[in-house]
Amino acid sequence: MIERSGNMWSVWSVPKASGYLMPAAKVIKSGTTVWTATNSIPLKSEDEAKNIILCTTNSIKRKDGTLVMGAGTAKTAAQKIPDLPKLIGNSIVAKEDYHIRIFMEHSVGCIQTKRFWGDPSPIDLVENSLVRLCIIATAMPDLNFHLPRPGCGLGGLKWEDVKKLAEILPDNCFVWNIEDDKGK
Repeated sequence: MIERSGNMWSVWSVPKASGYLMPAAKVIKSGTTVWTATNSIPLKSEDEAKNIILCTTNSIKRKDGTLVMGAGTAKTAAQKIPDLPKLIGNSIVAKEDYHIRIFMEHSVGCIQTKRFWGDPSPIDLVENSLVRLCIIATAMPDLNFHLPRPGCGLGGLKWEDVKKLAEILPDNCFVWNIEDDKGK
């Protein structure tokens, strides 16, 4: 894991992952799709290096089926990609954990850090979401994943606690401090 300060929407030249840091999980590559225990991710081209920007999200859907994305990095992502709340909403079951969703056509995804948008982030949910990200990022070393400090801003967790969990992430994952440039 590499930590940098700055804007999460910036694109940086970053090193490719070397080797595999694989927790106990089965990952299967099949053509242009990567399957894990809970997700399938279609790829446009396996040879094309990409940057995937992840925002933090919850599991609450509106009556119209879109995901609630009204604050923090979720709101920023929804403003940049207006279809994102619908894409995520269509890919999850309301009020159930989904951990990670990636939308290759937009080079964006989400990492679940809350169950209900108004509650604090449960540390176990953040940990499980980081494990899923580790599995996906390890299986896709040509992609670079950028995310804010999960569960820290509006989630209320302390970076010191989350940082220990994020250390499992491979070298193609970058955790950003988007609140300031002090590298909290």
